[in-house]
Amino acid sequence: MDDQRATVEKDKAAVAVDDALIETAQINLGYCVIRSPIDGKLSFYQIDVGNVIQTASQTSGIISITQDKPISVVFTLPEADLIRIQAARANGAVPVVAFDSQDRQQALATGTLLTSNNTIDTSTATISLKATFDNTDDHLWPGQFVNARVQIGTLPKAVTVPLAAVQHGPDGLFVYTVKPDQTVDQAAIETGYQNEDQAVVTKGLSGSETVVVAGQSRLSPGTHVKATDSSKLDQAPSPT
Repeated sequence: MDDQRATVEKDKAAVAVDDALIETAQINLGYCVIRSPIDGKLSFYQIDVGNVIQTASQTSGIISITQDKPISVVFTLPEADLIRIQAARANGAVPVVAFDSQDRQQALATGTLLTSNNTIDTSTATISLKATFDNTDDHLWPGQFVNARVQIGTLPKAVTVPLAAVQHGPDGLFVYTVKPDQTVDQAAIETGYQNEDQAVVTKGLSGSETVVVAGQSRLSPGTHVKATDSSKLDQAPSPT
């Protein structure tokens, strides 16, 4: 019985040695293939057949790989906005929308604010922030320039007007409103948040008014106007 037990243990050891030899062969075989630790986009070949190469001190490789799923976007905001962003992050995930760099009208992707930089750039008084995007549809590309918009809150039942309707006067901001008899009148307003297209009116309008969005330089209270679809106009409407 002792001899049989010794034989079994010897056979187990032989199997372990063979397993170790297999693992060693697999490791050696792995040296024949270059594997990337991440998924991403491949660059053009940086070394072709016939190129003169150097030793390991050479900084450039055969190709470069850039991760794109998920992908990060780094953007800057004025340092004054940092407090509101921190307050929004304390309440949960902060959405970030990436827009194209041309007219800022096309939303490319929606992601989440990841973190802010640990210092403020004193030369520009801005803070850098990083947002992450799943980028499943490849709308974002490594090195692409985009415009980012951070949503830090929602204004319920807000009264908004096109930014082009807001005029600056000696007594403050105002808009031209169209009365039922098709004449215009000035309405003094106060605004809150605004972006490239719209302004939130905090005082002066109820939300049911019709406002003039073009040609205000030719208007004065009491001028008759004709309402026209602004999307079909080649130029501003003329007062009548």
